[in-house]
Amino acid sequence: MSPGSAKNSTTATRKSRGTTPKTRSSARSASSPPTPAKFRVPRRAAATRIHENKKGTLSMVIEKISIKSFGRLTDTTLAFSDSLNVIEGENEAGKSTIAAFIKYMLYGFGPAQNDGRLDERKKRINWNTGVAEGSMTVRVRDKRYLITRSTTPVSGGARPTYKEESTILDLETGTPAFGKSPAGEVFFGVNREFFENTAFLGDFSDPRVNGENVRENIENILFSGNEKINISRAAAKINDKMEALYHKNGTGGVIFDLMQKEEALEEALRKSNENNRSILAKEAELHEIRARKSAAEEKLASLTELDSCYKNVMLIQTFDQLHELEKDYEKKNEAYNAFIEENTKNHFVPTAQYLTDIAVARRAVSDSYRVLTEANARYADKKNAVGITNEIENAIELSDTLGKEDAVRKEAKDTHNRLWFGFGGAILAALIAI
Repeated sequence: MSPGSAKNSTTATRKSRGTTPKTRSSARSASSPPTPAKFRVPRRAAATRIHENKKGTLSMVIEKISIKSFGRLTDTTLAFSDSLNVIEGENEAGKSTIAAFIKYMLYGFGPAQNDGRLDERKKRINWNTGVAEGSMTVRVRDKRYLITRSTTPVSGGARPTYKEESTILDLETGTPAFGKSPAGEVFFGVNREFFENTAFLGDFSDPRVNGENVRENIENILFSGNEKINISRAAAKINDKMEALYHKNGTGGVIFDLMQKEEALEEALRKSNENNRSILAKEAELHEIRARKSAAEEKLASLTELDSCYKNVMLIQTFDQLHELEKDYEKKNEAYNAFIEENTKNHFVPTAQYLTDIAVARRAVSDSYRVLTEANARYADKKNAVGITNEIENAIELSDTLGKEDAVRKEAKDTHNRLWFGFGGAILAALIAI
């Protein structure tokens, strides 16, 4: 039995059989230090590596296993040393059972087989107790863990069913660690199938180990970590997928379409960036316009208030001027009334029509005087022509005088009065206008 590259050895106590397997501890020279018991698996991606030693290989040392009930073994304890260990024994002594128990501690039972072989759970459940149960103490990077696992039947169903429970206990803190993950995945970073195909070889009668396919299986393991994966077929499929993604002539495929779409998106992004810059510039301009508008509105409000104050001041000044004019009017009206009182007769004040009538009468007097002058001149001429003497003229004048003397005198007096009164009124009107 070889769980990895190391062989485990100790003294096994068999209570189910009376025989004891032959044990042997390997001897090495003093110049060659013993090789620690460890599992070695191929290097994996960084995401799946849990613990590595300085040389880069995964390291887990099994210190002790305790089989309470597994296969034919019950109440069996195996303690291991850090040196190279070998388990030897006759056929059916329990070597394969111990190897299967270690795998059971790491991963539990596998799925049911479809190739006619006996199901692993049915094969490893103890025939007497009907359960599989035990524990394993391991050391990983100077930290010690206790792995426990049990598989018990559940009654009540038509078909037999089992309940499997497992824990990983940190012996330093005494608390469970790593949740429900299998110990193999926690410490090795690989699943059950990978472990079985690389680090674990349970039985040389396994049909996977034969001369016909061992080379192909080793090649598959080296390149893929699984002997069931054919690297040639996988490479062909990869080439087909790559051809579908990107044609060799560079004019088709999903990647080519995505490249075309990327170019279109980059062009759209460029235009979008230009539009965004234009929008930002417009927004900045709009912000500046709004700021100027706000300043203009504030200035307009200030000027409106100032204009209202100015109008109020001017209105007050206008009222003050009106009051002053009223006072001045009253003074001038009093002076006018005093002047009329002093310079008119019976408070008579000539009107414009009255002055017009005087002007018309004056023109009439002037015309009459001119006509009279002309008549006197013609009269003198006629008198000289007919030889009227002064005595005759005197007699005519005397006759005229005797007949209409009073009327002539009255008319002359009225005319004289009208002329003087008209002149006085004109002078008074001129003074008032001044």
